Amino acid sequence: MIEYGDGKIIQNEVRSLFTNPEGLERHNGTFIYSDQGWMALSGSSFRTYFGADNEPGPSMSDDDLPEEEKTSIWKNFVDCVRSRKWQDLDCDIAEGHMSAVIGHLGNISYRTGRKLAFNPGTEKFVNDAEADAYLTREYRPPYLMPEVI
Repeated sequence: MIEYGDGKIIQNEVRSLFTNPEGLERHNGTFIYSDQGWMALSGSSFRTYFGADNEPGPSMSDDDLPEEEKTSIWKNFVDCVRSRKWQDLDCDIAEGHMSAVIGHLGNISYRTGRKLAFNPGTEKFVNDAEADAYLTREYRPPYLMPEVI
């Protein structure tokens, strides 16, 4: 469970197998809960549900995309790797980092077995060296990561 400074709470679950239906159908994958509803993400689709009655909200799958958009994300990524021009990416790498960080922080909390406080400005845990140790790893030459990028 993630609690933000303004009091908003997000609970995240990951299920690798189909489980009890929570909406109108069975889902597997990632579940995100809020005080207004929940979202099921699996593979290349998502569905949202709102209120106590699980009213269906917006949803989308790859089948809803035009054919040219289904491959454009990976094509853009591969093209940028080949050209070595990160400036041509359709999405800034920082957006990917911010999207993934919630899951990483949840895993670190699980591994330490306790609630953690995280400072988003420093991207470190508050007075917690054990939790901070999970934020990086030992890199082997020549694949070293500088402290400051």
